[in-house]
Amino acid sequence: MIQRVYLISAVFLTGICLAGFFPGVMGCLSTSKTAQTDIALQINDCKITADEFDKLIRFETSVDPEIEMTNEVCSQFVEYLIRKELMIQEASRLELDQSASFIRAIEKYWEATLIKALLEFKSKEIKKTVLVTEDQVKKSFDKGASLPPDTPYEQAGPLIRKQLESCAVQAKMDQWIRDLRACANIRVNKELMPTLRVDQKTD
Repeated sequence: MIQRVYLISAVFLTGICLAGFFPGVMGCLSTSKTAQTDIALQINDCKITADEFDKLIRFETSVDPEIEMTNEVCSQFVEYLIRKELMIQEASRLELDQSASFIRAIEKYWEATLIKALLEFKSKEIKKTVLVTEDQVKKSFDKGASLPPDTPYEQAGPLIRKQLESCAVQAKMDQWIRDLRACANIRVNKELMPTLRVDQKTD
């Protein structure tokens, strides 16, 4: 159980670096003056209120509902938070969060996460507009859909429908991306791109 807490808490570790690039997102949660009686955990100047600690615990259980927050598991989680905050503070003291490589790494992480969220959002939105008819399923079945031979229609039908829906969603996603590009103001100056300039000369 204790090992599971550390495994799940790795989710927080992926966000440790956000403390430097997005102040207030990770690391010490409390930035304003807080009454001493409301502080559940303090690590140097970092203060975590009882409400903030409760939210962190709730997040743990939401990641894995099977976790039973016993006193032992809770103590292990507190130790994890202490170590995490100490690492953040030490990295900040050494100004590692100001290095160009660190900032670029965070930019890539943020961009990838944002794009993933966008694609999931758009995919769900498009899926609501996709309708696969029974006739389309039967036609695909009759043409010999990519299924094991002699698969009865009763079993093949749902699989074929799912395949057709997936293809339809992907086609609309591709068209949506093409539309975004068509509406955008994009300029490519090959003269300023050494690789493209070399390719152009060898044509």
